[in-house]
Amino acid sequence: MNYTLGFSDGVAELRCLPQFTYEDGVEALSEIVAAPWLSEMTELVILDSGSAFSPTREGVNELTGLMDEILSSERVRIAIVVTKVVHYGIGRVLEARVGRGSGRVRVFLREEAARQWLSTGEAEPGE
Repeated sequence: MNYTLGFSDGVAELRCLPQFTYEDGVEALSEIVAAPWLSEMTELVILDSGSAFSPTREGVNELTGLMDEILSSERVRIAIVVTKVVHYGIGRVLEARVGRGSGRVRVFLREEAARQWLSTGEAEPGE
């Protein structure tokens, strides 16, 4: 397991370690889908400060399906914070596909901007 997952006060936080891979992403999102606290969750923050994450096209489809399950509650939003340019691009693909581009998934380069968007819905993309 190359990640940590925590939950408190409606917020789940997934922190990706440097060895975090696509398989870890599937495992982590599946863990969230099966979590007893899923119905209480309103925010998911994914923090990737430079992992080995690199999904295939089919992998993106699998991740999108899991994220759609997480977003089955209308009140849930997901912020993805990345540092690598390639991960920003992958995040933008997920942002466009999850929930058919519902606007409830956003990718950010700064954690502060992500948390602001989650709490208020106000932040520019890519901040």
